[in-house]
Amino acid sequence: MGRMNMSKLTKILLAIAATIAMFIGATTIGHASALPFSVNPILPKNQVNSLHTYFDLKVKPGSTQTLKVVLVNETKKAVQVKPIINAAKTNVNGVVDYTAPSLKLDGSAPADMANILKTTRSVKIPAKSKTTVTFKLQVPQKKFKGVLAGGITFKPVEGKQTNAAKGMSIINRYAYVVGIVLRESNQPVKPVMKLTKVQPAQINYRNVISSALVNKTATYLNQVKVITKVTKQGNQKVLYSAKKAGMQIAPNSQFNFPTQLNGKDLVAGKYRMDLKLISGLSTWHFKRDFTINGAKARALNRKDVTIKHNYTWWFIVAGVVLLLLVIFFIYLRMKKKEKELRAIIAEQGDK
Repeated sequence: MGRMNMSKLTKILLAIAATIAMFIGATTIGHASALPFSVNPILPKNQVNSLHTYFDLKVKPGSTQTLKVVLVNETKKAVQVKPIINAAKTNVNGVVDYTAPSLKLDGSAPADMANILKTTRSVKIPAKSKTTVTFKLQVPQKKFKGVLAGGITFKPVEGKQTNAAKGMSIINRYAYVVGIVLRESNQPVKPVMKLTKVQPAQINYRNVISSALVNKTATYLNQVKVITKVTKQGNQKVLYSAKKAGMQIAPNSQFNFPTQLNGKDLVAGKYRMDLKLISGLSTWHFKRDFTINGAKARALNRKDVTIKHNYTWWFIVAGVVLLLLVIFFIYLRMKKKEKELRAIIAEQGDK
C-alpha cells in the first residue's frame, strides 16, 4: 500500500501549455525530443530495486550520501539546465506532484526533501557532450517509518522573453523529473487520514467546496476514492456532491479535494460536509460543519465564470433613477418657463 506507483518516473517528460502545473504519474507524458538533453540517474549500491529507474534508497538515520545524475546533450549548442528539488505532494486532481513548491507538506513529515537534498543552482552541458550533476543527501538524524519522497526536476534555463512574445504566445514548457524515495525499512505503515478544514474556494474561476484531507503518515495511498455530500445543517437534502476514483495521495501531504458547484451560486448559511475516503482495505468517514458568510459568497460568485448573473433588477433600478432624473429635469424647465412667463406678464401690466 505504501509502495510508489512510478516505475518509469525517471524519464517522465512533462508538457505544460500556458501554465507551469506539471502532474507526474506512472507513465511518460510528452516526448523526449522536446528537450535538448536527456537524463540518466546513476543508481547507488543501496538502491532497493535495481529495476526502478528512479532513486529508491534504503538509508540509515543521520547518514550522508552523494547521488549522481548524468545529463547528456546531443545538440550542437550548449544547454543550461536548472535542477529543482521538491517533496512529493498532492494536487487538487488527486495526482502526486513532484514539481509544485506551493502545495502543502504536512508537519508530520519526517523531513522535506527540498531541505535534505542539495545541489548546484544550474549546470551547463557543452554541445555534443555530457555532464554529471551531484546531489548531497543528508538523511534525518531521527528514525522514521515509511518513506520520504520527492523529485528532482531538470528544466532548461530559458532566455528572456520579449514583451510581444509574452503577450502573444502560449509557451510549452518541458522538464525531466527523477523521483527519489528514501526508506529505513520495508515495514508497512498503516495510513492515517484527517479532514482538517472545509471551506468555499475556487479552481479556475469556478466555485467549489474544498475539503482539506491530510495524510498524517509517511506512506502513499493508492487507488483512492472520495465521495462527498453537502447539506444544510439539520437538513438531509443534498445540495452538492462529488465522486472521484483512481487517485493517489503522497506521504504526509495535504489533498484539497474539490466538490464542484457546476454553475450554482454559493449561498450564505451553515452547512455539513459528509465525506468518505477509500483506499485499499482502509475507509474513513468524516462529517464536518462549516459556514459560508455572505461577503465570501458574493465575492466568489462574482468571479465564477459559469454562473449566469441576472442583472434585471439593476437595469430596473437604473431605469427608474434615469426616469426620475428626466422628470426632475422637466420639472425644472417648467418652473423656469413659468417664471419667465410671469415676468413677461408683469412687464406688460406695468405698461
